[in-house]
Amino acid sequence: MVEDKPAERAPMLSDDEFTDVIGDAGSQSGLLVRDWYEAKITSGELRAVKKATWILIGHGYAYCSVCPYWYTMDMDGPPALHNFCPGCGAQIVKE
Repeated sequence: MVEDKPAERAPMLSDDEFTDVIGDAGSQSGLLVRDWYEAKITSGELRAVKKATWILIGHGYAYCSVCPYWYTMDMDGPPALHNFCPGCGAQIVKE
């Protein structure tokens, strides 16, 4: 059985970019905090949540603004009942 490993990813802010933004003062502790958050993101414990809306096209149909998930009110109930898209997991927000 193959274990699912998190995908390799680069930090959102490289060491050089971090030093440019923060400067040398306190950079060691700042790097520790950044590395802690990056480890949480890589492991899946912390994730950035995409935001989406239901795009209504009439006659009980809608689709997600982020992915191609089609939504039907006959099968899924009113869109207001769903806080997240079943297709991509994006958080559904009201326009």
